[in-house]
Amino acid sequence: MKLKKEVTVIVIILVFMLAVFLVNNPGITSLTVLDETSIIIENARLKFNELNTNYANILNVMAVQLDSSKLDEFQSRLNSLEGKDKEDGAKLIKAELESLLDPLPKKISKISTLRDSQILEPKDVKYSYTLSSSEELYLYQKKFNVVFEASKYDIESYSGSKARYTIIKKIITNAENINEFFVYELLPISKDAVNFNNKAYTLEGNAAKYEFSYAGNIEITYSINQDIDVTNIYGFKTIIVPKAQASIITTEEAKLYTCGDSTCTLPYEDEIICPEDCIARGKKIPWPYIITLIIILLLGISYLNLYRGKGDFRKLSRGKTPFASNVDMENVKNFIKNSINKNVKMKDISKALLAKGWNKRQIEYAFEEARWDLKKILLETAPKLNLGNVTAAEEYARKCVSLGMDELKIKTALFSKGWKPEQIDKALKKAKSDGHRYF
Repeated sequence: MKLKKEVTVIVIILVFMLAVFLVNNPGITSLTVLDETSIIIENARLKFNELNTNYANILNVMAVQLDSSKLDEFQSRLNSLEGKDKEDGAKLIKAELESLLDPLPKKISKISTLRDSQILEPKDVKYSYTLSSSEELYLYQKKFNVVFEASKYDIESYSGSKARYTIIKKIITNAENINEFFVYELLPISKDAVNFNNKAYTLEGNAAKYEFSYAGNIEITYSINQDIDVTNIYGFKTIIVPKAQASIITTEEAKLYTCGDSTCTLPYEDEIICPEDCIARGKKIPWPYIITLIIILLLGISYLNLYRGKGDFRKLSRGKTPFASNVDMENVKNFIKNSINKNVKMKDISKALLAKGWNKRQIEYAFEEARWDLKKILLETAPKLNLGNVTAAEEYARKCVSLGMDELKIKTALFSKGWKPEQIDKALKKAKSDGHRYF
């Protein structure tokens, strides 16, 4: 019993002595500044390699270099420290290292990407870009196809600060292998917020000007240190201008139309380029023309009643199409249908179209056209009964309800595909409770 007490006392004394020793020698229980700096260097090297592998293009556009050789230099300086001033030297190196790393990106996260084709209108092409006329320059744009990608990234730096950047890429397809031309990239924001890093350019007013001397496809990429809203992304227009100041239109093209010949020849004329031909001016219409219109009108009414239903007769009261051509209307209509299929809300679709330059009348007209097409397609493509995917009926009913489709037609379409009445009623109830309607 006495021996046990003595052992206990000895253990207590040893523990006390160890505690005193550790208090007087903190370096044994904690990392030294030199160790901490080495860990920072190693972690930064891993991050550099990760970002250079996954986001090399983004770093290049932002003019950011993550150079591991600089980290090697810091590590070499650490390894060369000796003597009693070793810790003080490590503190200086650590401060320099943190100063280098603080503004650099530590984490990059992609938020979203919008890809679309550029659609220019005559009003987008300014006369000041060339000595040729604005009408000729507008037609010249049709020799190229411009697609843009706008991607948003959240970037966190080593200092802990966070920022959102927008990266815009323009892909220009040179369909006719034209060489010797300029590309003007119009900037609807301050030039100070834009970083061009991949090609030589000059700034002219609110545009960045590029010069190209080869026939081939082109990519122009730049970064913006702002979160650009979707409605403003379409404001970054691309205008292509030939270097030669000669007439842009060939002799054959020039013969296709003459402004003032009472014929609106698309795509070479529109309301802006030639209002004399493309805007009605109240001229007296000859009787043969009136009779022809009446016949066409009667045939159209018959077609609408036989194939599109009496309810669609209201289209006749909407007047003349506000689009300059059927191609324009189809482009807008397809954009609406594709957006609806992706569950994009009507107000967001309208915003995007307004940003592209379409007016409210054109958008409303295209929405009406798109609604009938979608309703017709939905009635013909109701999903078959699938016990493995019972939500298919709910999704179908939701789309139909959002388009304002008659409830009886929805039930009939689903019933014809094998769905039971109780399943159909449940799907309709769920769809109506969501309350989202496009029209």
